[in-house]
Amino acid sequence: MSTRCFASSGWGWRGTRQETLSILSRDDGQAVAVLRDDYAQHHVALAIDGRLITDINPRLPIDRQDADPDRLNRHLRELGVYPTASDSIDNPIPAALALATASPASW
Repeated sequence: MSTRCFASSGWGWRGTRQETLSILSRDDGQAVAVLRDDYAQHHVALAIDGRLITDINPRLPIDRQDADPDRLNRHLRELGVYPTASDSIDNPIPAALALATASPASW
């Protein structure tokens, strides 16, 4: 399994799109994207083998979607974030980055 990554500044939201993550994770690969957007909502998205697994709004972790939206719940709990609670997180970026750097073997 290979891991591909990229970084972007302007138009960075494109990195969390399903099309982008599918390309980056194809051929038995995996990709994770973190979007920090001061004018919209933040995202953490995980794709494995060309398939978008989960897309999480780290400010409102109950807002999870895609093929396996609960895939990173264990990691959220380890960070003290309870994915089934409707709580809002004031500073979600540290949690988003911690999720992105979790061991790929545990995804």
